[in-house]
Amino acid sequence: MHIYTLLRGKIDAIKEWEAWMTSQYLKFSWKDKKGKEVENAYAQLQVREVKLYEIVCPEEHGDMVMSWIKPSNDKFWGKAVGWLGKFLGLKKAPKNWEPCLFPCVEGIATAVLGTKKDKVNFKRKQNLEEEGGIPSEQL
Repeated sequence: MHIYTLLRGKIDAIKEWEAWMTSQYLKFSWKDKKGKEVENAYAQLQVREVKLYEIVCPEEHGDMVMSWIKPSNDKFWGKAVGWLGKFLGLKKAPKNWEPCLFPCVEGIATAVLGTKKDKVNFKRKQNLEEEGGIPSEQL
């Protein structure tokens, strides 16, 4: 049986969950060549990654970040990309970004489901500098 799940959380917590899941061994049975059922075998639970990432960046840098993601050809992913994007309430991602040479990671296929505007859900009462923060231009 294949069970598909979506996870969202801190990377450390997700890695701990993955480690626990893959440490489980489950008893199973099968029939040998003579048709006799054998029940004394154990198989390690397999956890294969199919991840959904939410990447948050300033809107003015969206094209640059998109070039780092390097989305694969939509035909590879089929209709799932459009369906999941609609399900999550996302707008279609722009396709006019410039490809980038880095990062160069082999063996990864990426798809962009879509984009949404960031919502600021707090109101700052004081200026950042008055709270002890450092403006980014001084970092």
